[in-house]
Amino acid sequence: MTSLAESVFLSTSALVGLIQSRFHEGHRRQWEELLYLSQKVESVHGQHPDCPKGLHALLTQVAAELEEHMQKEEQILFPAMLSGGSLFLAGPIACMAEEHDLFGAQLRQMAALTHNFTPPARACATWRALYSSLHHFVQEAEEHVQWENDVLFPRFNMPI
Repeated sequence: MTSLAESVFLSTSALVGLIQSRFHEGHRRQWEELLYLSQKVESVHGQHPDCPKGLHALLTQVAAELEEHMQKEEQILFPAMLSGGSLFLAGPIACMAEEHDLFGAQLRQMAALTHNFTPPARACATWRALYSSLHHFVQEAEEHVQWENDVLFPRFNMPI
């Protein structure tokens, strides 16, 4: 697996391909499980004081927004970058970076709702699986944003 430090040596084409296969496809694979687990935990343990009330709604919102964001990258931004880029990219890159900031706030909200992904001492297996899977998703999502903000976008001389 390529690290962030190693990604700076990839061609733009290879970097975009890796972002799509590792992060975009990875996030899409994670959503079904996260939505299922969060719905189950909230419905079964809704009365528990540590239940992450509102997590399922937040995940549903984030899933839709993230899919829209990735579609814009895949259909507009990445093809423009792969065709050599232009001054036209300043606007789309700024838009994507702003969405990354909003996404970061949502990731922090997930951590807050879950007590930093720490289930109660006697949490069931489903609750533990939710927090473990969600923690993994958040780590991947933060790395995804870092690869784009710190490696891909600067290639087009667009400070963010």
